[in-house]
Amino acid sequence: MRNLQFILFATLVACGGGSKSIKSGGGSVPPPPSVGGNSANDATAGTAADVKTQKVEFSKDAKKDYEAALEGFKANDKSGWSEGSCRGTADKFLGVAREHKLVDAQFMAGLSYHRCNLVSDAEKAYQEASRMPGDGLKKAMALSNLGQLYYKAGKADSARQYWESAIKANGKLIGARINMASLNLEQMRKINSPKDAQWKKLEEDARFNLSNALGVDTDPIAVGATLANARRNRLGRRIRAREGTIPTGDLAFDVVLANLIAGVLVPLAPGLRAELRRGGWLVTSGIFVDREDEVRAAFEAAGLLPTDRSVDGDWIALTCRRS
Repeated sequence: MRNLQFILFATLVACGGGSKSIKSGGGSVPPPPSVGGNSANDATAGTAADVKTQKVEFSKDAKKDYEAALEGFKANDKSGWSEGSCRGTADKFLGVAREHKLVDAQFMAGLSYHRCNLVSDAEKAYQEASRMPGDGLKKAMALSNLGQLYYKAGKADSARQYWESAIKANGKLIGARINMASLNLEQMRKINSPKDAQWKKLEEDARFNLSNALGVDTDPIAVGATLANARRNRLGRRIRAREGTIPTGDLAFDVVLANLIAGVLVPLAPGLRAELRRGGWLVTSGIFVDREDEVRAAFEAAGLLPTDRSVDGDWIALTCRRS
């Protein structure tokens, strides 16, 4: 796999959101389904061994029913979710999944629950999706999202297992790779000994999953802190940082992370798109809820299509893909 290229705007810290979660002490986590590939770092693996990927041809009825449920999901993403709309949208997808045996619909049911932090229901739906025949990408995404749920519940070991399985099932799941690198960095800080054999293995894995990143910020203090943290975690060769903004003058990136307020994101939308390769991902946070529609409109006009949305109180994060 070629190295993933990252660009980060402003200082970013991996963290869990404040939300309802699976109780950290309650119940055991089932192991993820076994997947194909030689290792968790095998980026060419793309199928699950125990639920073989099949090329599914949608019937006209299946496509019609799925698209109707998907339109409802998109409408709620724009207007805002409530527990009632999350459950109602999930029920529609579950109906499609039962009638047409579509893993896509089963995954979207889990994502609908996830929107309102109905994590027990989301967990159940994702678990079912990860074990269904059909689209291997959707199964890998279900595994990755289960890792998020378990991490937020304080079950870091289970989260790692699910993220490893997600990466083995589809090596292009960037979110799972970033999460794995973050877990490794946490453990490295606890060990705090570069000579330790486990520390070296964690560093190697983090380097592989993180690949390399460029951080740019107009604040020289933020740039200095980023470089210091990179050296502290022995990632100085992988993470670059400098004063400035876009255009960076670098080659196109696979992922752009921008922790900026709406008033900055809106005029930067065309420039952010220009930093991405075709099909690349933009992840933005720092959007106040009453400015979301404005940011969405600017992104869509620039050819950045919103695919995911996260909420933490009055703050919104959007994930977009370059068309």
